[in-house]
Amino acid sequence: MHKAKPLVSIVVTTHYRPNLLVRALQSLLLQNFLDFEIILCSDESSELTKQVANSLLRQQDSFISVPQIKGPAGTRNLGISVSSGKWICFLDDDDSLDNEFLSKATNLLTNTHQLHYFNFTEIIEKREVETTEIILSTPKDISNSFSDNLFIGNFIPNNAIFVPNDIAKNNHFDPRLQSHEDWDWLISLKDKGYEFIHHPVWGPNVHLHPGESRNVNLNSQYSKMLDFLSIYRKWPIDSDKVKELRSLQMEKFGFKLARELL
Repeated sequence: MHKAKPLVSIVVTTHYRPNLLVRALQSLLLQNFLDFEIILCSDESSELTKQVANSLLRQQDSFISVPQIKGPAGTRNLGISVSSGKWICFLDDDDSLDNEFLSKATNLLTNTHQLHYFNFTEIIEKREVETTEIILSTPKDISNSFSDNLFIGNFIPNNAIFVPNDIAKNNHFDPRLQSHEDWDWLISLKDKGYEFIHHPVWGPNVHLHPGESRNVNLNSQYSKMLDFLSIYRKWPIDSDKVKELRSLQMEKFGFKLARELL
């Protein structure tokens, strides 16, 4: 007897953050929607991560430890490759979903040729070894972002978008990138002509801890500017409006560049 395929596959990526991973997984297990599988992908093999997986994952879920793969791009690609859901969404180990989000979102997923994205809440928090303290919580309404905004900067967190399985399986994250691989992936889908549909529903939570980054050496303003510039050079666009906004973005980094070069 074949196991029924779930409606949604949730690819969770983690990297040496077991306490935060517990929060992320619990936010999935508390959903009032059951038709989903969790595919937990770790690019390390620590015992603490294994313990979290063993204690929280259900029978229909999967845990894949691949220490030979470095970075979220490779682990997301692996998670996508083994997914069986009609839709795929993502969750980083330090983020979460409100309890009713999956039930609200899946009621709106009517077209498997489109990507559906949602509003989110940005949560600034202070993280200690065992606890977190919320400093500021800000709802982010991204309904007014014009369609070419993705070519300027990423405004869609990876836990706020649902992608049809076949589209995800045929479009890989670029593992060569040191950062912004999720932004690059969305641009690649936009560039191929896939339609992005926004829904005015909240539920994804993006948790931020100022000063913390998986790529500490990429934390400076200069490095961020180089990251943006590399994305702009990789994805040129013939739009005066986008070029002007890219130029303004570079000025925010303290780097003046003629829009003709963007």
